[in-house]
Amino acid sequence: MESGDVFTIEDSLTMIRLWNTIDVCRLGPTDKLYQRYSDKFFPGYVEPLSKNLHALPTKGMALYSKDYDIYIGGRPHANSQYLLRIK
Repeated sequence: MESGDVFTIEDSLTMIRLWNTIDVCRLGPTDKLYQRYSDKFFPGYVEPLSKNLHALPTKGMALYSKDYDIYIGGRPHANSQYLLRIK
């Protein structure tokens, strides 16, 4: 993200899932790396990634891409975040 590289669709989907997971699970305050990623992603990458994936605003202040069935923000959604297995 800090290099300014152009992101593929797969990169974009991964970045969104990472951010959603960090946000929903409230991981930012628990780890400096999560917080750094979250701060860099939002709001700086939300607009370009939503345009790249043709995501539109939905109820609850989220963005949704019908083409890729992924939400940016909003309520938890299986395809929009990673499942954490805590031991």
